[in-house]
Amino acid sequence: MTSKQVTAQAVAALYTASGRNADRAELNLYHAALAEETDEDVREAVVLIVRGVDLGERPPSPGLIIETVRGIQRRRALENANRSALSEHSGPPVDAETGLEHIRSLREALRARKDPAA
Repeated sequence: MTSKQVTAQAVAALYTASGRNADRAELNLYHAALAEETDEDVREAVVLIVRGVDLGERPPSPGLIIETVRGIQRRRALENANRSALSEHSGPPVDAETGLEHIRSLREALRARKDPAA
């Protein structure tokens, strides 16, 4: 849940970038719209918006902030899924000597299959 303090900071940053000041009604509107988002996501969304959009004289709507938050959440979910998939397939850590021994044993097994008389 976004705190009123973070909402006020986010709105102030966006309005300042647009050359305006937000009034109490606008702050309340943004806070109501962003209430279900986390402070961290709202902060990150504001940074991305300020970096990537020429705000001109109109601050972005709460909808743009929410849309940006959803993009952040999708990216984070994909990163977590990728990290999880990689960790499932990596197996336990192996030191170099154990790895070499494993390779040697695999080679021997392959040779034995090719030449059963050996």
